[in-house]
Amino acid sequence: MLRESIVIKKYSPAPFILLGLCLIIYLVPQLQMAAVFMDEQAFYFINGSLEFGYFWQCLWFALNHNYEKTLNLVAFLLVNLFIIFNEPLKTRKNLAANVVALIIFMQFAFLLKDAFFVTFLELKRQSPSQVLQPFINLSELFGTNKVKIASGSSFPGGHAFSAAFWAIFTCGFAKKKYWPIIWIVAIPIMINRLFSGAHWLSDVVVGILLAWAMVVLSYWIKDRLISTINSNQHPIVRQ
Repeated sequence: MLRESIVIKKYSPAPFILLGLCLIIYLVPQLQMAAVFMDEQAFYFINGSLEFGYFWQCLWFALNHNYEKTLNLVAFLLVNLFIIFNEPLKTRKNLAANVVALIIFMQFAFLLKDAFFVTFLELKRQSPSQVLQPFINLSELFGTNKVKIASGSSFPGGHAFSAAFWAIFTCGFAKKKYWPIIWIVAIPIMINRLFSGAHWLSDVVVGILLAWAMVVLSYWIKDRLISTINSNQHPIVRQ
């Protein structure tokens, strides 16, 4: 018998409310101007932090290199496998089923996000590195063009979306003792494009909120399916 997921306020309306506030900010000119100003200041502060030292530059160079996309997926999978095999044998089947559900729902979430923002709305927001000067260019610092410093459509942040979706969904079925590991892996991936100049802070914030909302919907669908399967396996016998 499959066990329904246990998440703190798993059907929370919070991400939808926050996304609604983001929409209001976008629609009200004065609020939009304030958000643009905050985006610009956040970029100069975060990108400017690369002056802190060579190690700091190397860290964000590595996290923005072209190969990091594959390494991110490997890191996600390794954490999930660690959670599965660090638990008693009797619970591993349920944990593995949740990881499979994570992979399936994550793919559908990406398809919906791209269909809405790229295909339907055709949003093509320029990256901060394309409109703000001067900035610390990681490609020039390390003499390579294999660093992501710009995006053809920066809104919403894809890395923030994927890392947040994985982290929030995984926290839904993992014990709390694993949560620090999950977020230590996820947070650098969420924010890495802020340092290179590929995304604005608002791209990242909306990407995270979208992921949170998608996870809520995913868990709602998943739990409804599990409830239906379990009720079919154990029908109520009426007297």
